Amino acid sequence: MKNKILLLLNVILIVISTILFAKINLVNAKEIENKNFLIVGLDKDNNVSRSDVIVLANLNNRTNSLNLVSIPRDSLVSIPCGVNGMIKDKINHSYVYGEVNWGENKGVECLLQSVTTLFSLPSMPYVIFDFESVKKTIDLIGGVTITPKMSFKTKDSLGNKHEFVKGKEVLLDGETALAFIRHRASFQNQDLDRCDNQKDVLCAVLDKFNNFSRLDKIKYGIKLYSLIKTNIKYDDIFTLIKINLSDYQKNMYTLKGKSIYDKGYYFVLDKEYLNEIKQRLK
Repeated sequence: MKNKILLLLNVILIVISTILFAKINLVNAKEIENKNFLIVGLDKDNNVSRSDVIVLANLNNRTNSLNLVSIPRDSLVSIPCGVNGMIKDKINHSYVYGEVNWGENKGVECLLQSVTTLFSLPSMPYVIFDFESVKKTIDLIGGVTITPKMSFKTKDSLGNKHEFVKGKEVLLDGETALAFIRHRASFQNQDLDRCDNQKDVLCAVLDKFNNFSRLDKIKYGIKLYSLIKTNIKYDDIFTLIKINLSDYQKNMYTLKGKSIYDKGYYFVLDKEYLNEIKQRLK
């Protein structure tokens, strides 16, 4: 009887170990189908949330590429959550329209539908950061190193001054990184140049996370999950951890267009370039 119990316990342990190993074992990402994710950075002012950072991340196994596409916040797009349905307005207003017209916590749903309509894509997982979660995420992984493409001076939310020099590598903590990705005042192309800085920091975060050990990826992944707002299920974090970004070429794009003034500034997207990007996401 004792031997049977020991045998049963051994079988149970083997089954549990197999399940855990299947969840945490890192495999080549090519075993996972193409994935799209919406990455959003929220700016809350007077209790009104606007999506100041909007990046579509496309993990493409057909081309072995990770495509990061910035959508300028003033982009004039179709938004499904106007008072009477579909309207045309800046994409960063879609979050507010969703909260006001569709109900509390519906802002991201409206933004998501605006993005999927723009790119002719099915619904996708989203990840939302606010200012605090950006700072905490970057501090959590020990900061990130970037090489600025432009020289500029700015201040962080604490009033500390920072100077970034083009081509000079710098280590950013959470507070400094937030100042780096928010600045646009001195840039010639304003929000378009800021989009480039945002993608540079995002890539630095992804690269650092990708270089962690297997156990560290799990540890930091679980902690990161508590800092963000997302529709990704907790168990799916283990699947995402399997992705080895070293197998993919990173391509960074910002949608092109031209600024117009019509009772406010809008960015009218270049349809030809948009279609070109849509093809690269397939």
